Amino acid sequence: MGTVNKVILLGNLGQDPEIRYTQAGTPVANLNIATNERIRKRDGSVIETTTWHRVVLFGRMAEIAKENLAKGKKVYIEGRISTREYLDKENIKRLNFEVIANELKLVAPRNNHRPGHGDQIDHFEADLDVSAEDFEG
Repeated sequence: MGTVNKVILLGNLGQDPEIRYTQAGTPVANLNIATNERIRKRDGSVIETTTWHRVVLFGRMAEIAKENLAKGKKVYIEGRISTREYLDKENIKRLNFEVIANELKLVAPRNNHRPGHGDQIDHFEADLDVSAEDFEG
């Protein structure tokens, strides 16, 4: 049996997308997405935790993110977890875990002005197949 490396995130952007370009001219966008979880304790109190996820988008998806997303907006991402090693300023080896997106869905309230009737989702898929090794960073 094979293996699966799939991540699905629905969360809010913590800052505006950052975009840069590889030496070959491919757009690369970095997103920081927050997901929240509420846990009810035995005593009835509720604890809310936030987890931050670093997401990388390539090609047209990166441009779409830069054009349409801003801090606080809700976004849906599908992709895979990637691990990258690098040396920090003190020359210490570090690991960076990030999600390499292959689908981006922009989530916005519907314009029908009726609360509680769901969200509108615009769907975009990766237009090229790349990996974390394809860019410097």
